[in-house]
Amino acid sequence: MVDIFEAARQGQKALLNECLKSGTEINMKNEKGHSALMLAAYNGHYDATEFLIQSGADVNSVDLDGNSVLMGVVFKGHTSIFELLVKAGANLDHTNPKKQSALDLAVMFGRRNLIFRINQLQNSNRSAGRMEQVKTWAKQIV
Repeated sequence: MVDIFEAARQGQKALLNECLKSGTEINMKNEKGHSALMLAAYNGHYDATEFLIQSGADVNSVDLDGNSVLMGVVFKGHTSIFELLVKAGANLDHTNPKKQSALDLAVMFGRRNLIFRINQLQNSNRSAGRMEQVKTWAKQIV
């Protein structure tokens, strides 16, 4: 039987597909709490990461240390995979038990392009949230 974790670590999309077809649970975790998606993303395998997301992998899963998939990708500096995860709904505001977020990790490891992008996305989300508040208030006034 093919090990989904090794297939993900190596970015073997065909083997991942074989695992899923054989009934392997897509969001199962290894002894460290890593899912196949975490391993594919962390190791920079864009195609495998995209395949797992399209197959229903949880983009917000966390490992035993409380770090999310997105946080691992920021740590490694995989910008294109970061964008893929965000587009799929990864939570930018998740914090681990040490109260660190993806932005904190980007700063800690000098990922300047990701620092800029996370700030840009968070500011956009805040603006969208404020706009929704204004719409709600406007409806109440009318």
